Amino acid sequence: MRINVILAAALVAALAFTGCKKDRFGPSGHGHGGNGNNQSEEVKIVENPDWTVTYLGRADFEETDGSVSRVEEFRFKYTGNNWFIVRSLQDGVLQDSYDGSLKDFFTAEAKAVVDAAGDGKWYENNNNAFDKSQTGIVAFDLLFHGNYVTYIIEMNAKGGITGKYAKAAHQVEEEAAVANYIRWIGKWRVTDGSSPYEITVSPAENNYFYTVDGWETGPNVTEQMTMDEDWIYTRYNKEDGNMYFYGQFIFAYKDDNLGDVDEMFVGTYLGPDGEYVDGEGADYQYNIAHTQQSGETFSIQPEMLEFDNGFKTPIKTMRYTRYAYKDNKWYHYNTAGVPTLPLTMTRIEVIQAPAKAHRLPAGPAVSKNHMNRGALKVHTPKTSR
Repeated sequence: MRINVILAAALVAALAFTGCKKDRFGPSGHGHGGNGNNQSEEVKIVENPDWTVTYLGRADFEETDGSVSRVEEFRFKYTGNNWFIVRSLQDGVLQDSYDGSLKDFFTAEAKAVVDAAGDGKWYENNNNAFDKSQTGIVAFDLLFHGNYVTYIIEMNAKGGITGKYAKAAHQVEEEAAVANYIRWIGKWRVTDGSSPYEITVSPAENNYFYTVDGWETGPNVTEQMTMDEDWIYTRYNKEDGNMYFYGQFIFAYKDDNLGDVDEMFVGTYLGPDGEYVDGEGADYQYNIAHTQQSGETFSIQPEMLEFDNGFKTPIKTMRYTRYAYKDNKWYHYNTAGVPTLPLTMTRIEVIQAPAKAHRLPAGPAVSKNHMNRGALKVHTPKTSR
C-alpha cells in the first residue's frame, strides 16, 4: 500500500547528508538485512590530494514541480576511474560514532549504499553515486547549522571502498528566525477534550525544523514517553507559516522479545473496515498534521491521505510505535490516552528551550540530490519496507 502525499518544497528532509551512528542506528536506516558489500581485501585509507571538495553554501533550487527548496551546494573534483559517494559529518561525530576510524565510517557508508540498491547495481543510481563525469554543482538536502567535514569516498564496482578519499572542512550558517517560525516555539497544552498532553516546541534549525517533547506523556496514557530519545522533529512551512508533524524513523535496536525493532513516529487512520492502521507507507516522511491559527485560536489539523485505490481518509491520531521484524507486527506503546485529531492548542509559556542534539540519520546520506547543470536527473528514493 502506497500513500500518495506530496511534500511541500519547504519541507524537504534535512536529515539526509550526515553520518550514521553505529550504536543504536542500523546501517540501512529503517529495515534490516541487505546484500552487504564486498570488502574482502584489506585496504589502506589514503587521502588523494588531486581530488577536492568545495562547499559553496546554501541556495534556492527549483524542483521539477516548480516549487523551491533550500539546499546545500557543493562542487567536486574527482579524477579516478571508479565511483564516489558524498558524506558530511558534524564535528565530533567521527570520534563519537566510529572511534575516529575513517575506515569504519567509509565501510559503513559503502555498505548502506549497496544494501539500499538491493539486487540492483548500486552505481547505476545517480542518487547515491557519482563518477568523474560529475563536473557541475550538486545540490543536497539542507544541513543543520554547525561545523562539518564533507568527504568524497571512492568505491569499486564490487561495492567496497578503495580507501581513497578527499575532504573539506566547512561551516554551515544558521539563518535568523522569522516571526512565523518563532510563534510556535514554547510550551503548549494540546487536547481533543479528554486526552491532554503538554508539549514543548524547541528550535532545531531556524525557519526549517523544530523538536517536540511531551507527546504521549498525558495523564491518560499507561506508558509515559519521557526517555531522552522520546522526542520528534517537526517542520516549518514558510509558505503558510505553520508547523507540520510528519512520520519519521527514530532509531533501530534489538529487543530480547521482539528481535530487530524500528522505533517510529507515525500517523494512524481508520481503514475501510473501521480498524486503526499505522500509516507508515512507502514514504515514511509523509505529513501527519499541521498547526493552524484562526484569530486567537490555535489548533492542530489532520492531513488527508489518498491511496492508489482511490480511498481517502483523514489521519486520526499520531503516536510512537515499534515495528518488529520477528513477527512483522506493529506494537504501540499506548492504546488509550492518544488524542484524536483535530486538537486545540493553548499556550502555557513562551520559552526559547534549548535545542536537542541532532538525531543523526542511519543510511545513505543522499536521500535526494539535484543537478542544476550537467547530466544528473532528479530521483525519488525508495524506502526499504
